[in-house]
Amino acid sequence: MSSKSTQLPLQGLLIDSLLLLMLLALQQFDLWIETHVHIVYWGLGILQALALFFVISGGAMKDPKVPKGSLLEHLLILKTLMLLLAIGGFMWLFLPALMTNQWGVFMLNFFVVLFGSLIAFAMGEERAKKKQSLAFEMQGTIIISIYLLVSEAILYSAAHIYNIPLGVILLCLGLSYLPIRFLMIFKPPYHNIELLTSTTWFVYFIVSLT
Repeated sequence: MSSKSTQLPLQGLLIDSLLLLMLLALQQFDLWIETHVHIVYWGLGILQALALFFVISGGAMKDPKVPKGSLLEHLLILKTLMLLLAIGGFMWLFLPALMTNQWGVFMLNFFVVLFGSLIAFAMGEERAKKKQSLAFEMQGTIIISIYLLVSEAILYSAAHIYNIPLGVILLCLGLSYLPIRFLMIFKPPYHNIELLTSTTWFVYFIVSLT
């Protein structure tokens, strides 16, 4: 995709809108989250690996044709780091275990994410070489949205229900939501508006944790 394209990154904009709506809704459903987080935790590992697969298969690791001297070009130096954080994202899963005391589930998710993310990356790189169908794109949007929404809900409830220290939550935010959402910025089509919406939501979410 040419850097001069005016096509909007609809997937990223849709997900940012859903995240904002979810954040507003979370303030009304604290009790529901508290009673269901232990159930969600069982599928979190495979959900995280699938989200990484769809991000990579969408072309996030291809050489992006972004404008020279643009902010996106400067952010390229962080892309490999974010990929490593996404693959090593199993480290944040201790947080829901701390909240629910499900350390057995933590060990299960640990291995699922560790090996699942490596497999997801390899399969995603291979899938990225092919043309993506509309159905495949829709599946990716659904899976990525669910993963980011679930991560958002867990982090929010950790702050407001379980009183986990903010520093711990921010660490987990940098190992869960941030790598996946950052890599999405480099899925074509590239547009500064996605950088703006994702950054705005990220800052707003951090403020909501306090």
